[in-house]
Amino acid sequence: MTEPLPSTGSTDYQIVLAAEMIYLIAGETGLGILHGWTEGVGYAMQPYYTPMYVPFRYDIPVIKWCCAVLMCLLFLLILSLFLVFVFLHFNRPGIIKHHVIALVVSWPVGICLTIGAMAGGAPFLVGFLICLYFSALIPFAYIYNSAEWKSTELPQI
Repeated sequence: MTEPLPSTGSTDYQIVLAAEMIYLIAGETGLGILHGWTEGVGYAMQPYYTPMYVPFRYDIPVIKWCCAVLMCLLFLLILSLFLVFVFLHFNRPGIIKHHVIALVVSWPVGICLTIGAMAGGAPFLVGFLICLYFSALIPFAYIYNSAEWKSTELPQI
């Protein structure tokens, strides 16, 4: 007769995975709001603004471009984490290493894009908060990389 599998520790990492998903979705939402602000609301505060005409000196293409690329980067991280959930459900923990690599690679990409946006005229406080946001993803990579992920397949009877 087989013994039931121990469930100690598994819920701890499920909580961390869920917390990361909430954190990524909150960041995606925040960048979406920032991107929307750079697309139109910020222009409404400028003189001579109409929705059909934006004077060239008020156009901020670097900031809009960086927001869009950062949103795509976060979407890819959300997709990667979703795949982690699916693969862990089917006892394939090897996908964790790929997600750790995605988290580690997203940090310098996010920081470089944010620095580029700040050089293009983005507010310093917004750039600092985005850098802080991407830096807060590194502990998730550390937690996942330091944990021991095992497949919990039942022995054949």
